[in-house]
Amino acid sequence: PELGMLLPGTWVQLRIVALYPSSQIVAHADPPIAGVRYHIPIQLNDGCWVFHHDTWKQLDLGRCYRMDPTQRHGAVNWGTTTRLHLMIDRHEEEG
Repeated sequence: PELGMLLPGTWVQLRIVALYPSSQIVAHADPPIAGVRYHIPIQLNDGCWVFHHDTWKQLDLGRCYRMDPTQRHGAVNWGTTTRLHLMIDRHEEEG
């Protein structure tokens, strides 16, 4: 219920996405989605980095990030534990 209050609207898809140690997601751009995509990190380590909007950065645990999947993006996990993100696609309510 709390996530529904933070991200109102019709949820299209909810996934838990894992990036294993010593793995990467090569920079790429996805086709447009119907709605908006959010990432909420739920497990990280100091070796986890994301590339988005031409910038490498480390995300903060428990924060919510709006990300445009049509922009080039990627990620690396140089740590020893699995990175887990909650990824939510949702339609924005008009009005």
